[in-house]
Amino acid sequence: DSFGELALLYNCPRKATVRAMRPCTFWVLDRSRFRSVMRLRSENRIQEYVRLIDSADFLRQRLSGSEKRVLADALEEVFFVQGEEVLTQNQVASIFFIVFEG
Repeated sequence: DSFGELALLYNCPRKATVRAMRPCTFWVLDRSRFRSVMRLRSENRIQEYVRLIDSADFLRQRLSGSEKRVLADALEEVFFVQGEEVLTQNQVASIFFIVFEG
């Protein structure tokens, strides 16, 4: 379990009190280190998505490096379970998909 990340992300007061019900050991992370980790995670994700964009010929050939980074930053991962319908034939197109894994 974890707690406290929302207060660090949004620089707001904590919304709950946490009380240990038995002896516990915690790892703690202060705000500045937490934000550094989140920035690094975001940058790593963008780099990974740019590589994914480069694997799609039609995107690699049409987008500049900065446009790829903007697109990579806007991408949102969506997860589907095996057998779940992703889209339906003849459905009006409002979403563009790139298969990341699977």
